[in-house]
Amino acid sequence: MVFAAVSAATVARFFLGDHPSFIVPAYELVSAWELPMYAGLGIVAALAAGVFVRVLYFSEDVFARWRFPPYLKPAVGGLVVGLVGFFLPQVFGTGFAPIGSMLNGQYLPGLLLLLVAAKIFATSVTLGAGSSGGVFAPALFIGAALGGACGSAMYMLFPTVTAGSGAYAIVGMAAVFAAAARAPITAIVMLFELTLDYRIMLPVMLATVVAAAIANWAEPESIYTLKLVRRGIDFAAERAQRALTRLLVSEVMMAAHELTCLHPQAPLSEALAVFQKKEDHACPIVDEEGRLIGIITISDVERTVVESGPQPTVGEACTRSLVCAFQNEPVTRALARAGESGVHRMPVVNAADRTQLVGMLTSADMVRAYNRLFVSQRSKASAR
Repeated sequence: MVFAAVSAATVARFFLGDHPSFIVPAYELVSAWELPMYAGLGIVAALAAGVFVRVLYFSEDVFARWRFPPYLKPAVGGLVVGLVGFFLPQVFGTGFAPIGSMLNGQYLPGLLLLLVAAKIFATSVTLGAGSSGGVFAPALFIGAALGGACGSAMYMLFPTVTAGSGAYAIVGMAAVFAAAARAPITAIVMLFELTLDYRIMLPVMLATVVAAAIANWAEPESIYTLKLVRRGIDFAAERAQRALTRLLVSEVMMAAHELTCLHPQAPLSEALAVFQKKEDHACPIVDEEGRLIGIITISDVERTVVESGPQPTVGEACTRSLVCAFQNEPVTRALARAGESGVHRMPVVNAADRTQLVGMLTSADMVRAYNRLFVSQRSKASAR
């Protein structure tokens, strides 16, 4: 993918030149007081992106319910969009030319707000009617118009500490796309590529992260994945797997003070007595100084009784070649190590001193953690 991106960029610049897609003034952060305003723009962008997604799929549902020949649906959609475009021709096409004007502050705030609503409506009707098109350019258009309107308001209220409306239009482009696609890093990099200007990057980063975080809290599906979910594809398992990669062993394991530990010289009967009381038939073995020696399981006991008779000690029966987990590593890494070694229980030790017992991690603990995450993700999806 990286090779493809580099190749495409190199070829494009060779034939088209090394010029930004939009020529904009040298906007920059005028004052630190602007940061709360850009954060507020991120909140507004998240709301606008949410409206865009909802209207888009509502339009699809409306056209899907209409019982007339499918080939007439694009005609009806084209007629509706044509009527909108007759009064507001800026909504036609990709909208890159109007976006350039917005970035240069050439539109009035009232018209910008009208263009936000018109672009959402026109794009939703176009795609809902079955015509081809995407949501990338419309999201940029909506963000630029929304940001320009907010920037004009901020400039009228606080003219001495804010940049012009074009700066907010630039930030709005990235914020709305980040909220709609749940891709803040992509939006930040994309905006730099479109403008080749890094001076406005701090507000862009703030607004895009705020917008994406709020949008993800309100609706876990992006404008792209929601279509798949509506077709019956469930992402709960995938999200649970991703969440599991962020879950640490220390959050899942049984802590050392909850474990029953045995001394190496304890008789085997003591291990059997512990196993009769415990649900998990495994105990760590520690010496007088509290150092981990090994683990004894019910299988170790059965094997030792058969091979050595009834009198051996726990230290003689235990397994000393251990596969260990570390408290600050992801559960998935420990799970992979357990799978490779074919073990179901791993002592959790200190990474700096592997004889220091911290806890115990079992395959049952990891399965329960995954199930909790899966149920949580499924519940969130059902609630929405």
